[in-house]
Amino acid sequence: MWELGAHYTHEVDIMKIVGPTNADLKAMHRELDEAVAAAYGWPKAVAQDAGEIVRRLLTLNREISAGEREYDPFGSIAGTAEQLHLG
Repeated sequence: MWELGAHYTHEVDIMKIVGPTNADLKAMHRELDEAVAAAYGWPKAVAQDAGEIVRRLLTLNREISAGEREYDPFGSIAGTAEQLHLG
């Protein structure tokens, strides 16, 4: 809390001034990685293994570019990750 003159007292939320801490950013990044893994129907543990997630994404990209896997990023095909066999 800081004072400005004798009549004004204002409480400041330090997070609004300096933003999230490094630990906050790491937690948010981990949460995002886990959400991406879940969206692909992959186990949560994949999100914590950089090598595995890169391997899976490269394989998926290769399959799509080779025409081996249908690709519809905007959802005109109906299906979940399980139906599309992404797991």
